[in-house]
Amino acid sequence: MKTMKRVHKMKYLSVIAILLASSANADSSIRGNVVDYYNSVVVSTPHEKRLCEEYQVPIYGQQGSVDGGDVLMGIIIGGLMGKGITGQDNGAAAGAVLGGVIAADKANKTVVQGYKTETKCRTEVRYSDREERRYTHSIVTFRYEGRDISVQFQK
Repeated sequence: MKTMKRVHKMKYLSVIAILLASSANADSSIRGNVVDYYNSVVVSTPHEKRLCEEYQVPIYGQQGSVDGGDVLMGIIIGGLMGKGITGQDNGAAAGAVLGGVIAADKANKTVVQGYKTETKCRTEVRYSDREERRYTHSIVTFRYEGRDISVQFQK
């Protein structure tokens, strides 16, 4: 790329040197025009934006309490069922234990007692776009010995 730039610059300088030398010897003047060219480029600049949301979170608690009567009733019913199913005292004992556990378990239920508001935040990267005008090259155009000549170069 640098070699190409040097070739263009040398070509441009050679043409200008020839023109200056020939115009110094001739009575005619050389008139030229230089036009600069630009491109429009969109430049994106990142920036962070903090976004927050509020939401409701349930508050859990225990409802009910273990009542001795409920546990006793579970033991009795469990014992009767265990004896009735197995026909043995071991079955009655197992049924009684199981009945007591079920009765105690049913009394302690986890329920939603209310709600509290919490805020959750996150950071997002967003982009701002702006248009910039950037120099790309120039073209010098002139007339030499009846011919129009154009040479592209960079400043």
